[in-house]
Amino acid sequence: MIRIISLLAATTLTAGGGLALVATRSHSAAPPAHLGAHTAAPLKDEGPFPGFDGNTGWINSPALTAAGLRGHVVVVDFWAFSCSNCLAALPHVKALEAKFRDRGVVVVGVHTPELEHERVESNLRNAVHELGVVYPVAIDGNNRIWNAFSNEYWPAIYIVDTHGRIRYHFFGEGAYDQEEQVVATLLDEAAHEHTAAARPVGNAHDFSAWRKPADAELKQRLTPIQYSVTQHDDTELPFRNQYWDNHEPGIYVDVVSGEPLFSSLDKFESGTGWPSFTKPLVPANVVTRTDNSIGMDRTEVRSAHADSHLGHVFDDGPEPTGLRYCMNSAAMRFIPANQLAAEGYGEYGRLFAEAAK
Repeated sequence: MIRIISLLAATTLTAGGGLALVATRSHSAAPPAHLGAHTAAPLKDEGPFPGFDGNTGWINSPALTAAGLRGHVVVVDFWAFSCSNCLAALPHVKALEAKFRDRGVVVVGVHTPELEHERVESNLRNAVHELGVVYPVAIDGNNRIWNAFSNEYWPAIYIVDTHGRIRYHFFGEGAYDQEEQVVATLLDEAAHEHTAAARPVGNAHDFSAWRKPADAELKQRLTPIQYSVTQHDDTELPFRNQYWDNHEPGIYVDVVSGEPLFSSLDKFESGTGWPSFTKPLVPANVVTRTDNSIGMDRTEVRSAHADSHLGHVFDDGPEPTGLRYCMNSAAMRFIPANQLAAEGYGEYGRLFAEAAK
């Protein structure tokens, strides 16, 4: 395991937030694959995304799985909080996450410790807070994620496409523009695939030109509960909302924009009194953010284009994802499967036709 640095002595962050000078090892003479590589060439398939099995905890997120992240472009950053090069690269990782968050990109920091003080979870949690890391951090206390990736370096970036395949990796600092280019390329690739797949059976929805209405218009168009939930992050009452016990086949779309969000095929009875789903219908239309609004660490779910508050996601759901997307009925509009074509969502009719076979 090698920390890629340019100096044998590096200034690092201590557990208390101060600075200390510590000795670290220099990198090997032979540069690893993709170090300084150009991304103009077609991105290669480097194998399956192994996920985060074996993690010893999570920060800023419920547990994430490879299956649950299908449909998202995922950026995995191997780091340690007292690795000087990791800290030098961190502003780029944070900027990349902020830039692409609303397009459904998920950045996950995998903290694999080497030094003894890095293995203390409270030290890591303090460092994550002090460094302003808001995206999910997988705690790799036993190096199992590191080994699953066959990784050898800090820092290391792996970028995964929406099909769960690693398409790019880079070891060390630099290549920041390349990494952003790879993310943008994979997003465009996914959008093209979605449009091509939907075209034969309906009109794929393109929200590139969609603009959110003014607040005054929203107040007129939405009911009071729809407005308070979507625009002011309120929560409707359990068991007293429109869709908590809806068992009809169909899809759920954003009440403001109409962007497809969830399918009845992924809906399950959670016993909470709110409509619950194991995964989004269109992952690119759903984004998550850290929510500490009521003194609890939760993960908020919002629509990507309308920025409507939808609800929260928890890690106590059933297989195959282990997730529970707990949504507000007031944030969504239900479209029955037999009305999808008439409503302009004909591309999703094939899902229910296939399920009925």
